[in-house]
Amino acid sequence: MIDLNSTIATNSPFYLLFAVGIDDQREIIATAFDSNDNQVHSVLLSPAGSGFAHVEGEVGQLGAVLPRALPENIRQTISRRFGIRRK
Repeated sequence: MIDLNSTIATNSPFYLLFAVGIDDQREIIATAFDSNDNQVHSVLLSPAGSGFAHVEGEVGQLGAVLPRALPENIRQTISRRFGIRRK
C-alpha cells in the first residue's frame, strides 16, 4: 500500500483523504482537503513518469503535508460520509 500524499508535490494545497477508484491508465480519483479554500474536493491523480508529482511541467519535491487540524466542517463532512458518530 502507498500513502498517496507521498506522491504529490510538497507545495500542493491538497491533502488526500482517501482514494475512490483507479482506471486502466493508472489515474486515481481521490477526495482531498484543499487548504486554499478549506473545502473537500474530488481530484484526479495522473501518473507522471515514475511518480505522480507534476507541477507546471516539472517534477517537484514529493510529499504533501498533513494540515495541523482539519476544519470542523470538513471533519463533519467526513464523519457523515463514513457514518461516524461522536460519543
